[in-house]
Amino acid sequence: YELSSEFDVKPLTYVESTLSQKEMNLRGQIQKNASFEQSLITAYELAHLTDLSVHINYKLTGMIIDYRTPDYSMLKIGDIIIDINNQNFTDYESMGQYFIDYDGILNLKVLREDKTMEVSIEKNDQAIFRFYPKYEIISASPSYSLPGQNTSLGGPSAGMMYTLSIYFALIDYDLIDVDIAGTGTIRYNGEIGRIGGLPQKIYGAHKEGIKHFLIPSSHYNEVKQLSHLIKLYPVDTIE
Repeated sequence: YELSSEFDVKPLTYVESTLSQKEMNLRGQIQKNASFEQSLITAYELAHLTDLSVHINYKLTGMIIDYRTPDYSMLKIGDIIIDINNQNFTDYESMGQYFIDYDGILNLKVLREDKTMEVSIEKNDQAIFRFYPKYEIISASPSYSLPGQNTSLGGPSAGMMYTLSIYFALIDYDLIDVDIAGTGTIRYNGEIGRIGGLPQKIYGAHKEGIKHFLIPSSHYNEVKQLSHLIKLYPVDTIE
């Protein structure tokens, strides 16, 4: 594997080394579902700028736990933090920043398997937490279906391409007559975030005869040597 540039061999990260295979699989599904939710919201809101009949109504449920240091085992991967210290947050950025900045006792209201519970933790500088926003989509016009939601594939890497696919469908855009591949997460603020396994994805697209490939700008220097195989388009935001 190390002799081939098509493979990537590296030690387990600290996060990976502290998780069971079941937890890793669960994280993949959490990340994928979060990508679906964010892609729908972003695509509908962008399409609304072009067509006022397109709209989506949603609200923030909270922050779903994608990872926490094993010292905080009272919190489970997949738990949704719906309130912190009775602050009643309505946006993910404020809620996440409050959690990150706060050192000391945090009184959390947590949703676990449809049951609400109170959990108190003492957060310190050594704690590692990772979250995704969890939304409830109340209504959307036009309606949608997500055929990939129930597959075993996981991860957040397709968020950008989900968003573009939904957006182009909503505005009935059909002027692109070539195949375009890409990878990148979609963040709550429209930024295109980093992903894993980019060289392997580029090689895979090249083998399928793809000529155009969208990537997060922050990865470009890592894979620019592959631009002879496929045309790379580094992007920062969904706009």
